[in-house]
Amino acid sequence: MFRDQVGQQQWIASLKQFRQPLGSIVTRSVGRVDFTKTLRGARRVPMTASFTSKQISLTRPL
Repeated sequence: MFRDQVGQQQWIASLKQFRQPLGSIVTRSVGRVDFTKTLRGARRVPMTASFTSKQISLTRPL
């Protein structure tokens, strides 16, 4: 599994590398969650976050 292939220190370093250029978080909001019983319609959560340097929108698995 993915967890076995990436060590904790490597994971932390990757997060810092991705997150640092964004700056401090200003706002964070979560959209509507739709529940389904099929894999194709797997539960996902739309999220929007604003940082001091950038605004991003993404969909995360629940």
